[in-house]
Amino acid sequence: IYGRHRLVASLCDQIDKTYSSNKSVILDLGCGNLNIARLIPSNLQSRILMANSDISGPMAVPDKSALQRGTKSLIAQKSDLEFINIQYDFNQSDWPFKDESVNYIVSCMALHHIRPERKSKIMSEIYSTLISGGSMIVVDVFQKDDSGFKFTDAGKRGPGGCEGHISSLCDFLDLAFQVGFKTDPVAVNLFNKKRNILTREELDIAVNNVNATLAINKAAWFVVLTKS
Repeated sequence: IYGRHRLVASLCDQIDKTYSSNKSVILDLGCGNLNIARLIPSNLQSRILMANSDISGPMAVPDKSALQRGTKSLIAQKSDLEFINIQYDFNQSDWPFKDESVNYIVSCMALHHIRPERKSKIMSEIYSTLISGGSMIVVDVFQKDDSGFKFTDAGKRGPGGCEGHISSLCDFLDLAFQVGFKTDPVAVNLFNKKRNILTREELDIAVNNVNATLAINKAAWFVVLTKS
């Protein structure tokens, strides 16, 4: 929950600092039940077009899908947010989004479900989809427990159980840097030293800057990547 709220805080901070007569297009990869969309504050809703992408493919029982439940909740809020819903399975489907068409891409606890052989390609597609200067804001899992399984409900069964491979923060940053993303010094330092623990100084930087990389707890991390 903290990670999701930090993601929205970072997103809103960046949108608030950028004036444009056009709406900012935000793509939520792995939108689930639209928790990100439902956290967008009312004062920014008129400046946003939200594309909610359910990345797991069509559900067996459509009327009970997380995407549809989330849509109903969003409408019930009487939100002024303009949004579209997209069904996309990133382990099977071709990338459906156009180059340089999105201002921000957000993803909360979803990218670890990408199969290993597709990770590099998906990261390249994400990079191409963002406009120059656009950002990718991510919260995800990164650490094993003693048994070799991963933390959080999404990862407790291990990579085989969720049909994906859960990369560490450093593995993820490696892919991000390979395709051209830039990020803050805290993340670069973590990557260079191959560690997933913040120093006190780095933690203070992250706490005081909603866009700075942060190890949220022993289970999850937050990072903002920018397309230069």
